[in-house]
Amino acid sequence: MGTPKAFSGVRNALWTGGFVLLLLGAVLAYGLTRFGSLGALEAALRGQVLYAEPAVVSLGELRPREQVSVPVRIRNLTGEPVKLVGSHSGCGCTVAEGLPLELGPGEVRELQIRVKAPAGGPAEMQATVTFYANVAGEGPEVVLRGHVAPADAGGGGPPASEGRPS
Repeated sequence: MGTPKAFSGVRNALWTGGFVLLLLGAVLAYGLTRFGSLGALEAALRGQVLYAEPAVVSLGELRPREQVSVPVRIRNLTGEPVKLVGSHSGCGCTVAEGLPLELGPGEVRELQIRVKAPAGGPAEMQATVTFYANVAGEGPEVVLRGHVAPADAGGGGPPASEGRPS
């Protein structure tokens, strides 16, 4: 006795679905191997040349005028060398250090972004750093967020400190 037609259609749909999932898994595995993360893979599919990770950094609570340095990894998503030539932020409270920076094809390099909390508090702070390269297209952005605690009654706040982990 043969297989009823209803089961034949279900079996064909399962085989097709299984093949699509297998193909999707292979493409995803290749993308993760080539670009290192889902975020970088997504950026490459959108045509971006560079990818910054993390894209959002939580600074936690900062004291007024406290200075911290946070690491950011920049990945070249192309098969050609790219030079990271500079950065821009909407405020003078952030500086990307280590620029200009040459990135070989597929290379990942780490740089530091230095952030100084404003003197007043309490306040929420947010700064966006945009990177620029020697190639056409939008550069990656890194958003830094934190909370500035109230200033001490003695005024002035603590001196700036370097290297506090985020």
